[in-house]
Amino acid sequence: VQSFTITNLGTMDLVVTDVNATDATRYAITGTTSFTLAGGATSGALDVTFTPDAVGTFDAQVVIDHDGRGLSSVSVSGVGQQSFPAGPNALVLDGATDGTGDYVLVPDSPLLDLNTFTIEAWVNWDGVSPFATVLSRPTADTPSPAGSGYVLRVTPTDWFFGFSNGANYTVTDPNPVIAGVWTHLAGTFDGQVLHGYVNGELTVTNDLGGPQTLLDSTAALLIGREFIGGIVDRTFGGELDEVRLWGDARTQAEIQSAMHVSLTGSESDLVGYWDFDDGTAND
Repeated sequence: VQSFTITNLGTMDLVVTDVNATDATRYAITGTTSFTLAGGATSGALDVTFTPDAVGTFDAQVVIDHDGRGLSSVSVSGVGQQSFPAGPNALVLDGATDGTGDYVLVPDSPLLDLNTFTIEAWVNWDGVSPFATVLSRPTADTPSPAGSGYVLRVTPTDWFFGFSNGANYTVTDPNPVIAGVWTHLAGTFDGQVLHGYVNGELTVTNDLGGPQTLLDSTAALLIGREFIGGIVDRTFGGELDEVRLWGDARTQAEIQSAMHVSLTGSESDLVGYWDFDDGTAND
């Protein structure tokens, strides 16, 4: 909702017969829309309420009519977004930290050995699990060197994205994810720079100062868990949906354009896609 007023800058009376929007389906004008203003007077507040009925950008004009003639107009634009992931189902995880927690295991594949990549997912964190791992793949079942080949994780104080190739390279957003609210997270690595996005907006960047490559691994990919040779066991509590692994560093525009819609599964550079829409994790 945005409010505005109309001021008569002249000396004669201004007779306003109507204030309306050219897209009356998505833009509603409330307040007194028919009135007379003396010279120098200002109207009461009028409100423009945008109610999208689909995902996308919608432009319109707010038109002020004087005696049935268009006196002036103001451009307005709104973006319709889902505040939750596409699709009817999500993966529900209990976040148990005693070794019995729920997670999804994806068997090892050479396709998972990546040097540029993007991890993205819709997360609805329970606010309880302290190291809530969304997706991870360790460098090996028994780490040597220790560390996750790549990982995206939520904690009570921040969220974290990065990888290990003997040294740890990470990017951390100090703004914590809000518990109980669907939030889209994405982390990208182009071979040198790590980027982190929240709901499609870039929030944090780490330039490593030079190219880095990841170690190939024979370990499984885990959704909802990070497990490294019995040394680390971190599980996600809450819901996950539209989990995606790409073999390239997605641009901000690519992330924004696809985050609210389901994929076909045949998109270029898409390595793994789990939407859980069939009620199982067998995607």
